[in-house]
This record gives sequence, C-alpha cells and structure tokens, in this order.
Amino acid sequence: MLKICRKCLVEKDGINFSRCSANKDGLQYQCKECKSAYKKENREATNLIAKRGREKNPEKHRAATKKWFDANKQRALQKRKIYYYENLDYSRRYSIEYKAKNPDYYVSYRNKNIERETARVKRWAQANKHRLNASYARRRFAKSRSTPLWANKEAIIDIYKKSRELSQATGVEHHVDHIVPLQSDVVCGLHCEANLQIIDAKENIRKNNRWWPDMP
Repeated sequence: MLKICRKCLVEKDGINFSRCSANKDGLQYQCKECKSAYKKENREATNLIAKRGREKNPEKHRAATKKWFDANKQRALQKRKIYYYENLDYSRRYSIEYKAKNPDYYVSYRNKNIERETARVKRWAQANKHRLNASYARRRFAKSRSTPLWANKEAIIDIYKKSRELSQATGVEHHVDHIVPLQSDVVCGLHCEANLQIIDAKENIRKNNRWWPDMP
C-alpha cells in the first residue's frame, strides 16, 4: 500500500506511516520521518507541555504511566536498557549522585526485596567475576599500601568484629568506615585503628569518599 505524506509530499510505502485508527486507511497523515523531525524540532515545547500536564494532574499521570508500563513491561525495560547503554556516562553519573542523595530509598528497597536483590547480586557476580577480582585486588592493594608498620592489626580485626556484632544485635546494617578515605582525588587516609569508625550503613553510603573531617 502506497500513501503520500502530507508534509513532505513524497509517496511512500505504508510501513513508513504510524497507525491511526481514526483515519480510513488506518495510517497517520504524516510519515514517520516527518513526525520524528517535527518532534525533534519542537522537543523543548513538547517537554514543557508534558511537564505542565504532569504538574497539573500528577496522580492521573502516574496512573497512566503505570498502566502503560504494566501493559508493555518488556518493551519498557528494553527501551530503558538501550537508553542506559547509549548514555552510559550520564546514566552512571546520575545513578551515583541519586544514591548519594537518597540512601534511605536503596536501603529500604533492599530490605523489602532481600531475596530478589540477593539473587540479582549473585547473577551479576557470576557473570562479572573478572570485574570483582579486579575490584578486590585494587581494594587489597589500597589497604596494604595504606597500612603503616605501626598499625595494630588485632585492634583493626576487633573493630570489624564489633561492627558485625552490632549489626546482628540491632538488626541495622553497620559498616566499618575509613574516617579519611583510602582512595580520593584529594587525600588518601591510612588503614589503621585510629582511622576506623563503626557507623550506620546509610550514613556510610551517604558519606562515600567525598567527605572527611577538616577537608579543604
């Protein structure tokens, strides 16, 4: 089936037109290429209109989005995956920044989906053993390089033991944190008992390696 696009006035095959049940031939008046060009040229205005719609009826927008996602779950996940890898640098930076700003969300999600998260982490670990080995090697090297000869190894072990016991006793995950981070663009702390503290896991995630006492 051939159809003339009302925008570019070129006769094209029907597969070049999106569907439209309101028209007799079941196709839109403009071809996909012209529609895509129009959207690209007017993306800012389109996004502004969509934003106003979301702000005016947030509940309606969330319900519509959830309904579409439930009906097109595989398609939505595939599109999200494609976008993630096409914009890898931005996606990773956004994820890191969001986790730093919203540590409570991730901790709460993990607690509510322990089995699912455990299975996901296990699958990732099995598929990325080379990455884990490299990461562990870097961490071990950083610790060994940052451990002074005068460090009290028994005291360090005792701190890690107390952290595990505190987590088991309270039901709240705790981490052993390096007060001054081992690895940072600005400073590198020591792996010794004086530079270790036991803190809530959420606080440790929020702190990451971007904050320490008397930082410049």
